[in-house]
Amino acid sequence: MLGGRADDGGRWAALRSLGALVVRTTTVGDRALLVVAACLVVVAVSWVVSMPVGAAVEVSVGGKVVQTLSLAAPRALDIPGPLGDSEIEVASGRARFVDGPCQHKLCVRQGWVNRVGSLAVCIPNQVMLRVLGDPDDPDAIDVLVR
Repeated sequence: MLGGRADDGGRWAALRSLGALVVRTTTVGDRALLVVAACLVVVAVSWVVSMPVGAAVEVSVGGKVVQTLSLAAPRALDIPGPLGDSEIEVASGRARFVDGPCQHKLCVRQGWVNRVGSLAVCIPNQVMLRVLGDPDDPDAIDVLVR
């Protein structure tokens, strides 16, 4: 075999038999649903990737904006919330929660946000990061309606 070991043929045979099993045990509707789901995933990922990179991040506590930070200037700060301080980091054109007083640290696990409209939220501490676009961009969204 080219570039493989002698037992690779067994692996391919197992993969072929698994494919045959899937074809035998699924209906046309199942396969159509899988194709539609895969297409939706591709569209969603391409939509998120095509969103413009933000220029600033808006920090809110309890629904009130407390600070707006440029994503161009690296910094770390503590934002006081009802449960305690949430530690936020801005670096390399993106922002994230580094630590928070919440029990499960889901805000920290959300990771970096840098696309316009992206959110990172610490629900128990009522702290939210929202990425804003460049106000001078003529193609930017200027109004959101609820």
